[in-house]
Amino acid sequence: MNSKPQKKETDMSQKMIKLLTATALILVNLTLLTPCVFAMPPQAKKQLPVIMVGDRLVDVAYHLGIIPAAMSVRCSLWPMCNELKSSVQVIGCPGCLLKNKAAPLFKYGEAHGIKRVLIEKTQDFCFYKPGLDTTKIGALASAKGYDVTYVDFAQGLTQAVPQVARLIGMTDKAAPAIKAYNAAMKKTQELITTNTFAKNGVIIRGTYQASNGKTFLRIEVPGGYSDTFILNPLGIQNVGHLAVPKGKTPSKGHIQVRKLNGLIAANPDVIIMTGNALAVQKALYSAVKQNPALANISALRSHAVFSLPGYVDASVMSYPETLKLWADILKKL
Repeated sequence: MNSKPQKKETDMSQKMIKLLTATALILVNLTLLTPCVFAMPPQAKKQLPVIMVGDRLVDVAYHLGIIPAAMSVRCSLWPMCNELKSSVQVIGCPGCLLKNKAAPLFKYGEAHGIKRVLIEKTQDFCFYKPGLDTTKIGALASAKGYDVTYVDFAQGLTQAVPQVARLIGMTDKAAPAIKAYNAAMKKTQELITTNTFAKNGVIIRGTYQASNGKTFLRIEVPGGYSDTFILNPLGIQNVGHLAVPKGKTPSKGHIQVRKLNGLIAANPDVIIMTGNALAVQKALYSAVKQNPALANISALRSHAVFSLPGYVDASVMSYPETLKLWADILKKL
């Protein structure tokens, strides 16, 4: 019996495992460096006795030097929530507030004597909650005697940032913030127009449970935040739908998968890891070990596996830098 094909396949699998191990070490170092790129402004933030509703509103206020006493934001989607919740009380997401008729907001306001509420007004507030209307939260609060002001993000940051600045007493910070944003976006656009990028890709979001070593993987399907704000501007096609079992319904734009064999059908030019990259690395390592055919997909053959920060249109002031980082990594050299 001829054992050469089997030996060749085993050799290929071993080579791929070594490659993924080396890639993991490199990505650990990149993960340690990434926070420096997106480090928040180092100065201490002044806290105002106000309740804010909306990620974008809180993000703009933060970059102007202010944090609220309490906030209603999408903590399950927005990583910055974890940075803020040590000093800002989280009263649930806007959808949860509506579901509970703003009871958490009233409970916090009454307990701390805060009657002022600033609410972000945005078309398509959340892709994953179509029809979510934050003005309904304002109506409930107004009926309870709260001083409610809406910040309109429909016309973009050029209008929203000055309005936020006036409301939080940081008017002098608005123009420099907009100027810095526009300058960063100009550099990003120049990078995009002078380069070409990968043809297609798959985005895998990882979760790692240190207590038991278990990993959970979710593949982002087309049409979500990554497509709208990152991949489409770069001309990259999201082929994640080809890498998931047929018939599954997405949850918050992702489909959970137990195995990565679907990557063979998708055959992406690049694999992007968001969330916990170590979880994805571990899963890729195990998947190739169990199914050596995975080593033949384009992304693994060309070592195009990258850890990048996810974007859900929440850290709006950092969008130019986030888009630029994706463009820097995914451009064809």
